[in-house]
Amino acid sequence: MFYHMSLAHEVLIHPCYFGPDLRQIIEKKVYSEVEGSCQGYIGYIICVTAITNISSGTIMAGVEGMTSFPVKYNAIVFRPFKNEVFEGMVKQVTKVGIFIEIGPLTCFVSHNSLPDRLEFCTKLQPVCYKSKDEDGEIIAKDTDVRVKIVGLRTDINGMFAIGTLLEDYLGAIN
Repeated sequence: MFYHMSLAHEVLIHPCYFGPDLRQIIEKKVYSEVEGSCQGYIGYIICVTAITNISSGTIMAGVEGMTSFPVKYNAIVFRPFKNEVFEGMVKQVTKVGIFIEIGPLTCFVSHNSLPDRLEFCTKLQPVCYKSKDEDGEIIAKDTDVRVKIVGLRTDINGMFAIGTLLEDYLGAIN
């Protein structure tokens, strides 16, 4: 879910920015480079809460005098785990399943992981998964749903989840 973590980042600064406001320039660069990014297994960095340390810079050889400044900071991080239940919004419905947006995370739910009572319906616009009952559940674009994460794939720039709606209390939220 959400965690408060101490992290590190290296900021590259060109020598033309050296001066009395160097600290503010480094801080702005940390905020712009880090907030909203996905840091592999750490998760999505939602917000930098404090910059705790800016170390002395090291001149990078062969990079026109660029200087690397190691920075330590505290941040609020969104890190989902397998078997967690989230609420999200359906962003796409296809015959093979649905794509749900859970904040910055995209979760795919295969049609095999949807309850048997739901069937793909092209008669309604937009296309949806509709309950076989007359007044039953409909899962279409922009529907709020509760989903359980059953698998996560993480790489250096993002995460992708696989989910299910097959357990109790999962599915469309009324």
